[in-house]
Amino acid sequence: MIDEVLALLTPSLPRPSFWTIDWNAIEAELGHRLPADYKRLCDQVPPGRFHEFLWLQHPLGADGASLLGREAELIATVHAMADGTVWEHEHEHLDDAAIPGLLYPCLITDNGDTGYWLAATDDPDAWTIMLHKGRDLEFSDFGVSLSEFLHDFLTEGYPFGAIMSGEETLFVSDF
Repeated sequence: MIDEVLALLTPSLPRPSFWTIDWNAIEAELGHRLPADYKRLCDQVPPGRFHEFLWLQHPLGADGASLLGREAELIATVHAMADGTVWEHEHEHLDDAAIPGLLYPCLITDNGDTGYWLAATDDPDAWTIMLHKGRDLEFSDFGVSLSEFLHDFLTEGYPFGAIMSGEETLFVSDF
């Protein structure tokens, strides 16, 4: 699915990419591995906004949208809210009490929503996107990879729907 996402974004991207990301150093700093589709996306797409609404937590981004700059803060927020949270997921093997320790942020929106990888397995390429809408205590697992989530968002506006109707600019670079 990552090829389809990159094809959608190609007209909006600066060419050629002028950065190199040391993924071993990034993963060592974070203390966990990252999905291959995310790494490929970040290797080819600069920090920026999708539909001028959703930011990928890119390792090269400014503090507010940087994976390294925000991960610890967003994980601490999840742990602080955990007691009253509703966890919607299909992973029967997961105890809800363990979920906060399995969430790693990857997306943010301009209205306070945060997308997390749910690391329900040891394989980062099997992680799914769980969305926390900033105004409530509910986390919903979409059961899809980051690239599938972005594809649905870019082509259908899902899960934000009407907010994205009429938007023609798929991506705006912060560079």
